[in-house]
Amino acid sequence: MPDKIESLTLPLLITRGLVVYPNNPQMIDAGRSFTINAFKASRSGANSLIIVTAQTNPDIERPDFNSIYKFGTLCRITSASDRADGIKIRIEPLERVEITALTENDGYFVASAHVNNVTEPDETTNQVIIDML
Repeated sequence: MPDKIESLTLPLLITRGLVVYPNNPQMIDAGRSFTINAFKASRSGANSLIIVTAQTNPDIERPDFNSIYKFGTLCRITSASDRADGIKIRIEPLERVEITALTENDGYFVASAHVNNVTEPDETTNQVIIDML
């Protein structure tokens, strides 16, 4: 049972297959316009906070709520550099979140979520993680 539930609404960065875990800094290559726009919104108005989750099928070009994983990670963007085909973003993953809703705002996705302080994943979550490897 979570000991604290905190609701939040932040820009959403959807990866094609990268799963981000708390306390495991990552580099993310962003090239799709809605991902770059989410990055820009996070840097300009969300104190560099962003939610990161993966889509269930990497072949889908424009995912929706039904094609993303409902658990993701609250992250802080620590740095970024421009590339010819997009942006390379360094993130610091902070907390696991459960995504409850997805909307679109000015060319990027926004996730409503709540922070889950879960100590032990259940068997279904373990199997999803194993299947992704």
